Amino acid sequence: MLRMPLEKDTDRADRLLRKMHPVFSHDLPNQLVAIQGLLQLLEEEETLPPSSEGREYVGRLQRVAEKAASMVHFLKELGRLGGYQQRLEEVSLMSLMREIKVDLQQQIPDARFDCQFIGDVRPIRVDAKLLRLAVVEVMRCLAERGPARPCGLRLTGRQTGLGQELAGEVTWGELPTAAPLRADSEPIHKRLEVVLAQELLTVWGAQLVEVREASQRSEFIMFVPQASAHG
Repeated sequence: MLRMPLEKDTDRADRLLRKMHPVFSHDLPNQLVAIQGLLQLLEEEETLPPSSEGREYVGRLQRVAEKAASMVHFLKELGRLGGYQQRLEEVSLMSLMREIKVDLQQQIPDARFDCQFIGDVRPIRVDAKLLRLAVVEVMRCLAERGPARPCGLRLTGRQTGLGQELAGEVTWGELPTAAPLRADSEPIHKRLEVVLAQELLTVWGAQLVEVREASQRSEFIMFVPQASAHG
């Protein structure tokens, strides 16, 4: 029988999450870094030839560790949002794009980005920090397809009757064949990075409208309502 959670159940869950915050924000990430370091050492061991089963197992463990790291990052950022005080300010989208490029280079160091902004350049009222983080999370998801290849991000601003639409187009350096879509069956809108991006925007009234992945390029659309609609 389905039972709706009581208020005391919700309070207990919130209390437990607060107690777990130090674990998944500090202790657990440190353990994952140690595991990833050990796996890297094993992979570089000369005693493991390229065709050995041991190297294949190490590769599998590395992918599992990377997935676990993504989950920890997701929980850590959600925990921060719980007490976040939104800060809306007038921001130039052109300058915001420059900051997004810096964030991408810092947070996804293995990728190479070429970023540009076109379209409506009038300042808009946004929470600049959370908007930047949301774009980075979407890019973190999309860039997994070609982390070692040059990646282009073109962000287009367009004013509508209800607010500002930000459309992102992501392309990759040319290859003899189109980049394959990710092998897993998880819908892109359920991936942790995309879910987190939506939460980062929802906090201050914006919205992740769409994320679409195709063989040649990927696209996403974010919507920022007029200032009067979100404070």
